[in-house]
Formats: sequence, structure tokens, C-alpha cells
Amino acid sequence: MKKALLILTSFLSIIVLSCKTQEIIPDQGSLFIAVKDQYGRNVSGAEITGNPIIPQSNTDNFGSILVKNLNVGTYELIANKAQYGSGKAVAVVKSNDVTSVNINLEYGIFASFAPVVKIEFPVQPANYAVGESILFKAYIKDNDTPFEKLTMRWESSLDGLISESGADKDGISTFSTTKLSANNHIIRLIVKDQSGNIGRDSILVSTLSPKEIKLETPSKLDGGIVLNWSKSTESDFKEYRIYRADENCEEYSKSLIGVVQDASKNTFTDTRPPFSTKSCYFVEIITNTLRTRRSNQQQVEYPAGLFFNYTPKDVAIHPTKPWLYLSQQDKGIVVVYDYEKSQVVTEVATPRHSGYLLVANNGNGLNLYIPSYNNSVNIFDANTFELKKSLLTTAPATDVAVSGTGDVFVTQNNQWTNPIVSFNEGTGVINGGTYSYSCIYGGARLRKLPNQNTLMAISTSISPTDMDLIFYDSQGKLTSCKEDSQHGDFPLDPNIFCVSPKGNYVLTSLSGAAYLANETMKYLGSVRGNDVLNYSDFAFNADGSVFYGATSNRQSIQIGKYPELTRTNEILCKGFPYKIFVKGNNIISLSRTALNAGSTAVEVVKIP
Repeated sequence: MKKALLILTSFLSIIVLSCKTQEIIPDQGSLFIAVKDQYGRNVSGAEITGNPIIPQSNTDNFGSILVKNLNVGTYELIANKAQYGSGKAVAVVKSNDVTSVNINLEYGIFASFAPVVKIEFPVQPANYAVGESILFKAYIKDNDTPFEKLTMRWESSLDGLISESGADKDGISTFSTTKLSANNHIIRLIVKDQSGNIGRDSILVSTLSPKEIKLETPSKLDGGIVLNWSKSTESDFKEYRIYRADENCEEYSKSLIGVVQDASKNTFTDTRPPFSTKSCYFVEIITNTLRTRRSNQQQVEYPAGLFFNYTPKDVAIHPTKPWLYLSQQDKGIVVVYDYEKSQVVTEVATPRHSGYLLVANNGNGLNLYIPSYNNSVNIFDANTFELKKSLLTTAPATDVAVSGTGDVFVTQNNQWTNPIVSFNEGTGVINGGTYSYSCIYGGARLRKLPNQNTLMAISTSISPTDMDLIFYDSQGKLTSCKEDSQHGDFPLDPNIFCVSPKGNYVLTSLSGAAYLANETMKYLGSVRGNDVLNYSDFAFNADGSVFYGATSNRQSIQIGKYPELTRTNEILCKGFPYKIFVKGNNIISLSRTALNAGSTAVEVVKIP
């Protein structure tokens, strides 16, 4: 029997605790309100309102009501009974608790809430120079008194009454003054309604600060944000401090990004702005006597440039225009992006599952070549985006290279028959030659070696990965091939496949494996050595004696020397470089916005 009672008691306890958990939400609480008249009798049907607002409700037959799920804080409550009277009380809602409050009605008295007062301007920290015009602005709300009948006093803790400016039809009170004495002031706004209720707010204002400096509209230059501001005339000037914050200029988010200790130097460039939709900048002046003053705030949209919510399958660059071509395979488009203007130029529609991109001049103008899984290579004008020609393949086209004299070489996702095909671009006719799968495998990545009638391929469809050379004659006919004798012994990656400008060596794989680009295809060593850097792409200077390695696990581009394969320096980036291109004295990088992010952005970094 005792065991049964114990089980029943535990069961009931669980029910009670479950009900309590459902009634009270964490960080919220409840009010139990009891309303009585002046004789102590319960008042049913009394309307309960609150500030902050509570759900509108009325007392039950016992003169009480339970109001649940209120945010913690202090509430001003009014109970009102039509044709009788009202009463007021203040209650504090506590987390996970029920607060009891009694309200006594007064006959013939109808209560109202105190005015709600909020000083909105000047914003904090409010630091000004003595004699400077200071604008004050506040918003007032009241539930029963017209704005024009509110009594208003703006007061200084030191100078006394400074304004009795009333509120306009929208409840806004505003005025300016230049007469605050040189000191730290507590400024109060006191508002009284017709019922005698008083609302107030206060802020701290200093008139001990340096004179105002103005931050001009920032500009973008070479991937950075250029800031200019008016010069300080303070005799005891110490320094300018330059800050960057989030898009809302929240105080907690500010970061010191620069210090300038020359009063005449009023410019600074944020060389590594963040990948965000918006950033906020401001400058603070500091004097030797530690007086401070902030400039106005300026916001910059996409400070590091427009970023994309995807990682393109492949990227190509225009040789003269500031354009990148981004293959967005899942949508069947190639996005043409102007990285100087941070805007999309156009979107080129492509067949489904397009392959890798090539921008090259094959003797008839600059073209964009897009191999596709629908058994074709589409050739667009790289400047006008006009479709010039489609070459029909016998299997899904994977990659493409051109001779520069009218021949187009295409690898096909066909393991046994014609894994590579040579076309005459002008006629669209196959040039002919060797298609043996014994040398090259279907779906291989393809590169032309500069100044040679030679192609290099890295396989995608076999394991271990294979490297091969394919030779062609002056008519573009494939003549022979050479297989890698080190097949499988050293790292190869078809998606990291970069040929030096002279065509004398190749860098591939996340370790930066180097090979001679000749018939030996000799492995030369690894750029990475014993460190933990992973590479996603490589680029070169004009003669290939210097190479640049994009690191996928570090916000950097490594600088190295060939043939030493040693790293000599690095360039820090805002993101994690994914694809890089050398253009003049800059590197154009499509970078991931975070280490494992799917989003990407373009950044332009100077070569030191």
C-alpha cells in the first residue's frame, strides 16, 4: 500500500511540475493581480492595462487575474472600472516566478500612466567643445494628455533650466543651445501631464572635448577603404584613432584599426576591410590632457566588395578588363563580375552541368570557351558574350585548351573511345589523330604548354591519378602521347593544375608538388615542405621565377622562388584564397569569406 501511495505521489508531482514548466517560460514570469474597491471588496470586470504593455484583460468574479509569460522587469499597472474609478500600482516581474500585486480603486478618480520620455539626441558619448551648438531631441508618449498640454523642462545639473521647449504634434521636443558652461553636465528632461504624472529621462553631456572633426564619405580603392577627415586645430593634440564597427555602429563591436599621431595627416586606408554587407567607420581625436571627441559615423556597403553565396566550379579572368568569369554550375550560368566596380556585368546562360572555363585568343579574337556535359563546347565572345559557335562532341565535354592558331582540344568524359578530340574552330570539323585510352583517360583536365605544340593532362577518373603529355602537329592533328613514368608515386590534383608562363614546370596538389613540364615529367619536390599549409591554386610572375600560392587554410598568399621551391614572403588576405590571378602589380583573388564558408568574394591585393 505504501509503495502504491509513493508511486501515486511521484506521479502527481511530475504532473504538477510539468504544468508549472508549461506556464512559466525561462526569463519570463507572471503577475497575480487582485483588485479591490475602497471598502476592501473584490472588483470583477476591472480592466487591467500596463506599461510596458501587457495583454488586455479583465478581472474574474473573484476580482483577480493571472497574467502569464511577461518579460522580466518593472511594470506600471492601472485597474479601471467604468463609472466607478481606477487605481495604480507598480510590480516587478521576476524570472520563473509569480508576483502578487494588489490594486485599490479610488471612486471618481481615473488614473493615467506617466509620460514615457526618451532622449534620442545627442547620442552617447555626447562630447562637445564649449560654445558649440548642441542639438537636443526627445520623444514623448502619453496616454491621456495632448502633447501641447504637457509641461516640459530641460535642465542641466550645473546650469539649471536650459529650455521649456514643448512637443510638436508627433510628440517630439527639440531645441539647440550654445550656452552650456565648460563642464560635464547631466541633462534631464522632465515631462508632467494633466494628471500630475511625471516622466523623465537623462543623459551625460560634456563640453570639455576638442572641437569637432568631420569624417568625409569613404571611398574604395584597390580593395581598401580610404578615409579622410577634417584636421584638428587643438593645441595639445595627441593622436587620431580610427575605428571600424559593425553595420549598426554598436559600441561593443568597434575595433581600433589605426592610429595617426600627426595632426596634419588626416587620411587613413583600411587595407583589410571585412567581408560584410556593411561596416561603420569613425575617427576619435585624443589630446595630451586626455580630452576626446568622436567624428560623425560613416557607413560603407560591402566594404570588401560584393560577395557571393556560392563557390563557383571554376573561375577565369579577362586579360585586360577588370572582369572575372564565375561558373555557377547549379544554375547553368557564368557570372561576369567587374571587381573594380563591385558589380555584376552580366550572366551568360550555359547548358546544364557546364565544365571548366577558358578565356583565350585562338586567332579570331578573345573568346570564352565553356565545355558542357550535353556533348558540346560553346564559344562566346568574351567581350560581348555573343554565342559564336558550338562544337559538337561525342561524349560530355570536360575541359578545353586552344593552340592559339585555330585549334581547339577537348577532353571528353569517355573512358574508352576518343578521350580527347582536336577541332578546327573555324569549320567545327575534327582534325583527327590519336585517341587511344592507353595514354589519356576520359574526363582529364587539360593545359597547353606555352610555346610548344604540347598538351598536358591530369586524369580525374582513375586511381592513382595520372599525368600525360599529348603532342600535335601544325594542323592541330594529335600525333602521339607520353605517359608519366612516376604514375601514382607523387601528389597530383587535376583541380590544382598550374603551368608556368615559360612552360617549363607545373605546380599541382594541395602540397604544391612541382614537376618538369617536359617528357620526363620529373617530380621536383613540394612547396609545402614540412608545414601544414594547404594550397588551392597557384599563379606566376612574367617569367615564372616567382610563384604565388593561394592557401586554403590560411588567409594568405605565399610567395616562392623557382627552381628553389622555397617560400620567401607572404601576402595577408581578408579571406581564404580559392582561385588567384596575377594582373600587373596586383593579385586578383576569389576568396572564401571564412575557413569553411560556401560564400566567396573578390579581393585585390598588391604584390610587395
